[in-house]
Amino acid sequence: MVTLIIMLIEILFCYLLQSSVFPMIQLAGVVPDLLLIVVISTAYLKGQIPGMICGLLAGLMNDFCYGSSIGLYALIFLLIGFLFGYTNKLYKKEFYFLPMILVMIGELIYGTFYYIFEFLLRGRMNYGYYLKEIILPRSVYTALAAVVFFSLFHKIYLGVERLEKKEE
Repeated sequence: MVTLIIMLIEILFCYLLQSSVFPMIQLAGVVPDLLLIVVISTAYLKGQIPGMICGLLAGLMNDFCYGSSIGLYALIFLLIGFLFGYTNKLYKKEFYFLPMILVMIGELIYGTFYYIFEFLLRGRMNYGYYLKEIILPRSVYTALAAVVFFSLFHKIYLGVERLEKKEE
């Protein structure tokens, strides 16, 4: 229960930063996707099910605020939470370089799915341009932001784990 509350606070905090502060500090015309960082961090630190729940909640937040249809962001973020939840069992939590790589891969997956559903299905076939101008700059900027935010989320989840152990 505490993890869910922390997750909701992180999603709201990152959404507010992503929509209010980061548009003022754009690099190459893109803003980092902080909600994607939350989803991948949660999946990496807590596992598959919390990653999927976080992906669903963050995706619905994006759908309600930015989406032209409800469910696209939720589906993409849920899939990313599911896929990256497998990394919870494979890697050490203290390794901060891996989440940066995971965020870059996640941003590439997210951008590709977004392109497929929003552009390709409408007959726009210029994936190379979309990749070069939007996906790659956004994945680099999001990965750089992930270094700061992942360490913050890691400390929060360590605190939550200590709190849960004391309650037992």
